[in-house]
Amino acid sequence: MIDPTFHVVKVPGPVEAAGHAYGKACAHLFEPERLDRYLDVMLPLKRSTREAIAVHAEAWARRLPEHHQHQIEAMAEGAGVSAASVRQFLHADIAPPAEARGEDPRSLVSGDGPMCSGVVVERAGSPWVARNCDWYEATLQRGTAAVFHAVPGRIPCVAVGLMGDIDADTGMNAEGLWLHMHTLQAADDLRPGVSCISWLFWMREALETCANLDDVQRFIERTDRDRGVLLFAADGRSGESAVFECSRAGHRRIDPWQVGPHRALLATNHPHHKHPSAQEALERGCRADAAGNGTISRWCRLHALLAGAPADHLPDDLVEILSDDRVEMRAGRGSSHLRTIYSAIADPRGRAVWFASGACPAASEGSWRRVALPW
Repeated sequence: MIDPTFHVVKVPGPVEAAGHAYGKACAHLFEPERLDRYLDVMLPLKRSTREAIAVHAEAWARRLPEHHQHQIEAMAEGAGVSAASVRQFLHADIAPPAEARGEDPRSLVSGDGPMCSGVVVERAGSPWVARNCDWYEATLQRGTAAVFHAVPGRIPCVAVGLMGDIDADTGMNAEGLWLHMHTLQAADDLRPGVSCISWLFWMREALETCANLDDVQRFIERTDRDRGVLLFAADGRSGESAVFECSRAGHRRIDPWQVGPHRALLATNHPHHKHPSAQEALERGCRADAAGNGTISRWCRLHALLAGAPADHLPDDLVEILSDDRVEMRAGRGSSHLRTIYSAIADPRGRAVWFASGACPAASEGSWRRVALPW
């Protein structure tokens, strides 16, 4: 069941007060019957149980930065439920399927197929960003939201995504820095003595502490993650953009290259070195008989679409790319559970964000709306 409701939630102030306010705003998600229904759908997808998620959610939460632990506790108080319920609700979304089987954390991956597509295209020296978030359709029973955070001493930001999340995988801050993430398989060891942050909270930390791409790179260098990610970054002030391929401990920066008439960046869910040549990508992306929806085939389709698009009418031209039937994650294309659950387009220089949700796939079937920003 998809909840088509889109919420706008403003939670300024210290983390405890913000958590309490957010808990009140999403208390309906923690009503016993609704929470039970959500976990009953999510846990089989993760091949987990109530007993296992209870144990792993507690261990996961203890590894979060302390201020996020406090916000979760305040959120539970605001919602009138136990903190354990909130931790299980949050962890059920991102718990790797292998976790319940006690496998090596380096082998843990989320999802059951190719996920997410992203594009950055430069127009008059300004980066425009478009992304499809491909994740579990079952999470949409929570509805979607734009959540505005304004923690004292940190950069105010907005995270767009699922209602009830206090972390982020898509967002922009008041400095005009846009960030979003895709998952990326990684099996390297963490660095001894280096702080490791759960990946979605890791991105929120970056949004709240980084003003530009140099700050982002320094943040990546001094922190590890509990899984591999592709981090898209676009700076509205400088016009710079990059994709950072981040393993658990290492990283590689990819800068824009020429795609047809555009300086651009493209990524799905594999490293840059696996991309085919520009000519091969164009040929594969244009073939009418191309089958499958794997990460390479989707990347080739993005390449072909962007190479042939003038990008004169934004954001509409990017909406068309995200809505393409070989870019969106649709039923019968690569996964039994994953869909394009929401889509987003941003003009960081113009401080503009467009968001589509409320249906699957979101880019073509959802409702596009402009999110009003206070900066």
